Amino acid sequence: MSVSLPVLVLFFSSVGWGLTWLPLKYLNQHGMQGPALVFVAFATAALVLLPACLRQRSSWAGQVRYLLLIALFVGFANLAFQIALYEGDVIRVMILFYLLPVWSVLGGQVFLGERIDALRMVTVAGALLGAFLILGGLSVLDTPPGWVDLLAIGAGMAFAMNNIVFRASQALPMISKVTAVFVGCAVLVGGYLLLVRLRR
Repeated sequence: MSVSLPVLVLFFSSVGWGLTWLPLKYLNQHGMQGPALVFVAFATAALVLLPACLRQRSSWAGQVRYLLLIALFVGFANLAFQIALYEGDVIRVMILFYLLPVWSVLGGQVFLGERIDALRMVTVAGALLGAFLILGGLSVLDTPPGWVDLLAIGAGMAFAMNNIVFRASQALPMISKVTAVFVGCAVLVGGYLLLVRLRR
């Protein structure tokens, strides 16, 4: 059975995203704070891509709002995900974050008019049932969700919305959209680091 390129890209990007906590957790245990490391990584990538992105600005006519939404959604998703990982239980955070197929299906129907067919309904039901069982079944109802849980869920929602904006902005060049991803992460994580520093 042949596997399409988009499926492979989604698979490997999901695996890569899911494993980011390993090096970040290791570096955090050795004195390098995760958010600062994330800021340096995304800011560096943004600076590298910015010249190529700016050369495409003639294609942004009427599309700038999509770039801003991409920057906002993926920036918040990354920041919320990293904070949740450092403050909460890794397994619980990952399960709640990976409810994002639920938000993708619902968002696709609401914002893009995509039909929720049988396969998508099964995907949503499977994601919800899997999360319910892994988090402890009925015992999960004994304790209300904490702020870390809400961050993990919010990160998944924001990441799903970012995917929807990507699909809605087909006229935008990919380099421009990817640069918006890195810029959004750098700005929001940088803002968070500045806020933490000012509060000390």
